[in-house]
Amino acid sequence: MEISREDFVYIGKNIQESQAIVRPSMTYLQDAWRRLKSNRAAFVALIILSILVAMAIVGPMMYSYSYSDQDLSMVDKAPGVGGHIFGTDSLGRDLFVRIWVGARISLFIGIAGAVIEFLIGVIYGGIAGYIGGYADEIMMRIVDILYTIPNLVVVILLIMVMGPGLHTIIIAIALTNWLGMARLVRGQTLQLREQEFVLAARTLGADGKRIIFKHLIPNAIGPIIVRLTFAIPGAIFTEAFLSFIGLGVPAPLASWGSLASAGQRTLTTYPWQIFFPALFISLAMLSFNIIGDGLRDALDPRLRK
Repeated sequence: MEISREDFVYIGKNIQESQAIVRPSMTYLQDAWRRLKSNRAAFVALIILSILVAMAIVGPMMYSYSYSDQDLSMVDKAPGVGGHIFGTDSLGRDLFVRIWVGARISLFIGIAGAVIEFLIGVIYGGIAGYIGGYADEIMMRIVDILYTIPNLVVVILLIMVMGPGLHTIIIAIALTNWLGMARLVRGQTLQLREQEFVLAARTLGADGKRIIFKHLIPNAIGPIIVRLTFAIPGAIFTEAFLSFIGLGVPAPLASWGSLASAGQRTLTTYPWQIFFPALFISLAMLSFNIIGDGLRDALDPRLRK
């Protein structure tokens, strides 16, 4: 078949259109936020988590009951009876207020434990990866040795020695969960320390401390933040487990784990006493995990469009 000039249509050329900016300029964090918002599952999880945090702050203030008020005439009442939205427990205490007071404690333990894990792991891993050599070998062998000890055994021993309490649980969780963060930061630092910008910083006279905290760690912040979002639900679950076996916060304080522990004893007769704390534990952990997945995709520069 012969192709002639008439088979083609001349569409013209517009210089202004060819030079127009198709995509607005934005920073790395702005682009990450745009991609996170476009991830429906992560955005819904972020909304759910925001509601949980907001209710943990204002929920107990919305009610006239206190988390420790006992009313023996309202023992084990079903949700909605006597104005108790989530019902009452075996001592007549309002479960709605205790759920949101427990949310404060559980979320605080999760976030505080993850932040301490972040600080210890980033500093330890960053130093090990940047120095390298024998120092790196010794530091990482210490991490390997600590990895062989089950986390829950260490946590339980620390709580038994220091006594149960909010600060004890946070310290115990942080001291056992920083190992994974240290390995991650060390691996990222080993990859980045041979890059040209690190060589340029050394040439300009930057010392090791400045290179680690001003150049290496900021360039590895994406995987670190993702690891941090996964560490928070892990700490919440650890606290819930410890409270479930009786090593959590002391009474009359409540956490989601202690409420679930109390509710499991009346599972067959008053199932709502375990349903609500188990529901909110599941929602919080699921939301953090979905947000972590969304952040992993949003912060990956290879997926930038």
